[in-house]
Amino acid sequence: MLTLALALVAGAAGPALGIPPWPLGPDGELVAAPPGVPLEASGGAVEAVAPGLWRVVPDEGVRAVELRAGELRAVALVEPPPGRVTLAFAPPAPVKGRDDAVTVEVTVQTSAGEADADPRPPWITPSAGRLGPVEVVGPGRFRARFELPETRWPEAVAFVALAARCPDCATPRALGAAWLPVAAAIDLPGRTDPGVSTTVEVAGRRWGPVLADATGRFRVPVVVPPGAVRGTAHSVNARGNERHTVIQLGLPTVPRLACAVAPPGLPADGRARGAVVCTACAPDGKPAPGGRVMLAASRGGVGAVRWEGGLLRATYHAARGGSGPATLVATWREAGAAGHATVAIELATGAPAGIDWEVAGEPLRPGESAEVRAVARDERGDPLGPALARAGPGSTVAEGRLVARAALGDGVERIALSFVLPPTQVAARLSLRREGATWVAEARGLDGRPAVGVPLTFGGGATAVTDARGSARSPAVGPAEWVTGPAGLRAAGWSWAPPDREAIEVARQVEVALRPADSVDVAATVEGRWIRWSIKGPGGALAARQVLLRAGDVRLGPVEAYGGGGRCEVLGGHGPVAVMDEASGAAAVVVVP
Repeated sequence: MLTLALALVAGAAGPALGIPPWPLGPDGELVAAPPGVPLEASGGAVEAVAPGLWRVVPDEGVRAVELRAGELRAVALVEPPPGRVTLAFAPPAPVKGRDDAVTVEVTVQTSAGEADADPRPPWITPSAGRLGPVEVVGPGRFRARFELPETRWPEAVAFVALAARCPDCATPRALGAAWLPVAAAIDLPGRTDPGVSTTVEVAGRRWGPVLADATGRFRVPVVVPPGAVRGTAHSVNARGNERHTVIQLGLPTVPRLACAVAPPGLPADGRARGAVVCTACAPDGKPAPGGRVMLAASRGGVGAVRWEGGLLRATYHAARGGSGPATLVATWREAGAAGHATVAIELATGAPAGIDWEVAGEPLRPGESAEVRAVARDERGDPLGPALARAGPGSTVAEGRLVARAALGDGVERIALSFVLPPTQVAARLSLRREGATWVAEARGLDGRPAVGVPLTFGGGATAVTDARGSARSPAVGPAEWVTGPAGLRAAGWSWAPPDREAIEVARQVEVALRPADSVDVAATVEGRWIRWSIKGPGGALAARQVLLRAGDVRLGPVEAYGGGGRCEVLGGHGPVAVMDEASGAAAVVVVP
């Protein structure tokens, strides 16, 4: 708050250098400068957003960014680096066949090692099994119940934990990972001589002895830990003779690499970023950082990969356009078949920008029905859904068909098209601008939909809830304001530097050409060495119509009746041929290859 006040005082005679009342986030914050005055930064990158409005992204590792706009100066502090999420399990080494679930104790700490005061639980993704709700236990402490995987073989389950700063923030406020070794209790069958005593050794631990029955069969109850691939059977008969046999356990390969992306959904705008976090383990389930892991995305890109604090980290760059699911694939070649992990990323559409309109068979006769298509698209060209079409008097549009009015009139059918994004109750971002004597905050979902029912608190203490258009208002008492919401949502605004509005609706007026009711249509095709045509009027096919052929460089044979229309043979040459109905002048053009 002190930094903001100083920045405003520095430019009290007019538009000032405005920075938010909180430290700059590592993914960037909006900063205002007098319109027309470029903003410069030491310790960060600057990107123009709107007149007078800039996004400042701090350099990695800096604690403050120096800002300059003409004669104005300010220093903005930077949020500390991510803290740590620690997971503990009880029991610490569960066994399938004996344990059904594990209690997960979660601790979130700041980078200074203090308990994280944010009550929001971290987002935890297990590589197998099912994690129940994460409940708050105390400051920085959470608890959840984890149900073991239903598979019977031993495995190591990875847990990747990310505590978000905000819904669309790429850099988490804390992160961590852990591996839970899950053993399996099984009865290992075998066959030997009757009465032989058998002991089985797996991973340095002995099980048994058991005696073979009269048929020589036996079963040894053993617990197989993850990573074990073979055991040794020690057999002793009644005479004291010993035999040692290696047993291949025949267990399937289980993953030793797990990854997560936060946030799991991003706008397909070419600018959004997501944090990639991976963890690797040895065959026995112990963490194994430092491996050479390659990352590749089906759409979008991945930045440089680095190991940091025992975790592999990278940044995913969203593709521009092409909304829908994308896939991030991680490959750890040294681990062979166990070194693969796949993460799904949802790329979202954006604000509506236009409506495509198509009419089959235009121009239409009065009263004629035709298939129509109206699709709203965002600025990247991705479809948003069907648009609403309203026809003029005497016409109808329903279920993808237009019925033209009965009278020709001026020969034009006018259609009004519109599209409005449906609301959502989950906000991904906030913006703030001043309209006259009112501050207007707008909440939007990941795909630009208006977020309704979101409780917001303005800097002056006023509270409001977003309406059906995702907007909330508060009386303006100064040139600067800020607003906060749930899940870390926040935005700062300045009267002289409003952000661009994010549309939630689009409209368009289109025209469909009409033609006289008695007009005819000519359709022609080239089929092998023949040109065939048909002529249709309001009542259907018109037989025995006289046609004129304009052939250019193509030599044609005589015209003959064929299939309710006509045809002629191509004798030679290449190029366009026009088939014209002599009575009406209507024509079709084909090209002889």
